[in-house]
Amino acid sequence: MEDATRRLLQYVVVPLWVGALHQATAVWDVAYADGQRRVTPTEQHIHGLLEQVPAMATAFLVVLHWDQAKALVGIGDEQPEWRPECKRHPLPASYRQGFLATVTALIALPYGEELWRCVRAARRADLSGGA
Repeated sequence: MEDATRRLLQYVVVPLWVGALHQATAVWDVAYADGQRRVTPTEQHIHGLLEQVPAMATAFLVVLHWDQAKALVGIGDEQPEWRPECKRHPLPASYRQGFLATVTALIALPYGEELWRCVRAARRADLSGGA
């Protein structure tokens, strides 16, 4: 297989398929939850936002590293760099701590809260005889 074709498959087609699988999983998740408990419009909108995260992350990486993105598909003057590199100017510890706190507050806690609601709903269903 030609190198540019392989890179195109690896870095464009495969992420598109993974994104489609992610989207299908999100639709299945809401459809399943809707049959088990009330799914509010707010929850549906939050799921819609979360469905966009992989596409946004990919787009941000492409924009921030445009020369490398072009190199991955065989165009441009650069060669693709495959090894990870440390930042020349590392982010301050306070920034990293703030980022982790934000991820915790806006991602981990909402997922944990949803898990808690699901466990609570399952317990209620068990106590009421499965109805």
